[in-house]
Amino acid sequence: MNKLPIIIGVIAIIIIVAIVGIIIIYPSTTSSPTPTKGSSTTPTTSTISKVVSSGVGLAVSDINATGLAESCGISGQAYLVNISITNYLSKPLVVSNKEFVLKTYNNLLFSPRGFEDYSWCFTFTLCPGKTWNITLPFVIPAGSTPKCIIFNNSNLSIHVCVSFPTPYQAISVVNLHILSNDSDVSITPYCVRDLTIIGKETINLTICSFHK
Repeated sequence: MNKLPIIIGVIAIIIIVAIVGIIIIYPSTTSSPTPTKGSSTTPTTSTISKVVSSGVGLAVSDINATGLAESCGISGQAYLVNISITNYLSKPLVVSNKEFVLKTYNNLLFSPRGFEDYSWCFTFTLCPGKTWNITLPFVIPAGSTPKCIIFNNSNLSIHVCVSFPTPYQAISVVNLHILSNDSDVSITPYCVRDLTIIGKETINLTICSFHK
């Protein structure tokens, strides 16, 4: 009797059993990559601070406007604070300039102060579910550090404090010294955004800025 087929069959069974044993003992380590928790392309810092408290939401951003205030003869550190206030209450909310203050890190409080064309005095009724945007000017002593913007309505016991964000831009005022041999040269009235000089001859301009 030819035993070769039997031997080959036994060897094949042994090989199969060995392969199965290896797979059981050493399972495959290949798996789908696990995403890292908390990873995001969103910047960790923002120029907008937001808080919802006592039925009122505040979102604040600001501009360093020290140069603009200085051009108006106002000394100190100035900011234009953009405030977005939302009424989550079930009744209208009367909002006025007297309810906003800027608090510094040495615990001094400053009410809005107007300069240039930015007014600080207003009263507005904000209906439930509505949002209102306003820009408020503030001036604090030079060298002071703003800490937060506070909205306080004592009648409704509402107190909302929002951290003061990093200014996303600064306004500088440039002084122009105009030298010309043109007797017909004329300049449009001063404006923060536009300046037009009209003349027939060459005009040399010297631009000076003393605001960082």
